[in-house]
Amino acid sequence: MIRTVLSVLGILGLVCATGAQAQSTSERSSVTGSRFSKEKFNNVRDARSTLSFFGRCVATYRSDRIKDYLLNPVPAKIQDLITFPNSETHCVNGYAALKSGYREIRGSLSEAWYLRTFPDSPPAWFADDPAAAPSQEEVAKRIIEADVEDRADVIVEEFARCFAAIAPVETDRVLRTPVATKDERVAINRLAPNFGPCAFEGQKLSFDEASLRSALAYALAAHAARGKLS
Repeated sequence: MIRTVLSVLGILGLVCATGAQAQSTSERSSVTGSRFSKEKFNNVRDARSTLSFFGRCVATYRSDRIKDYLLNPVPAKIQDLITFPNSETHCVNGYAALKSGYREIRGSLSEAWYLRTFPDSPPAWFADDPAAAPSQEEVAKRIIEADVEDRADVIVEEFARCFAAIAPVETDRVLRTPVATKDERVAINRLAPNFGPCAFEGQKLSFDEASLRSALAYALAAHAARGKLS
């Protein structure tokens, strides 16, 4: 697992360094929107809201590439998603002070893709055919095989993967709340009664709203991208 910190200041530097390649990169970009169809950057956003904006902005241009990542989650694809010419999109305006981890960026992009794909409600098959929880043996194996420094994050990811599978509609409600708001806290608190099947016996779960939401967003988006299993 990658434990990298991506600095938007670093992204800006890479964008400038690759400016000469703007035309070829533009040709490879998703045709999913333009800078005239996206929301404008707001300088008064807090860090979480800014990252949420960044995800929505990238999804305007690269929705199909985000889906490709969700179906085949190679970490290098995240770098490709976020290093396209800023002159085309202005997605990184004012981001010099923002630093986000790989998982937070992945969660932001996943959530943005999901809400862009399902803007009004979750796919109907979520309610009709929730998936079974992964076996505890499978989960334990993935946790044990994770690097020691990544293990705490992997525990949250496995919990989110399980919860998004067995309670996708409830997870969807969290993603439809603005980040860092009372509505978000209320929606997350309402998940608690359903946590049981996704926790090991005697396990004490501890996570903050930001990390849980990021993990849930990635898990639910990946679940939706794969589609209903026949």
